[in-house]
Amino acid sequence: MTERPVELAFQQVSAALDEIGEEQEKLFLARLVLILSSELGESARVGKAIRRARDGLDLQAE
Repeated sequence: MTERPVELAFQQVSAALDEIGEEQEKLFLARLVLILSSELGESARVGKAIRRARDGLDLQAE
């Protein structure tokens, strides 16, 4: 995925999160991951993507 599609995906996810509200945020993100995992169909790539997402967070702030 090039920079432009990543930016577009970020904007779409951000807009969806704004629409659904904070109460449904975790459920939405979990469902999104499961749906995308199913579409991708490769568990090793899914695991790698999850690790990349987790590693990009500032976990000390929590």
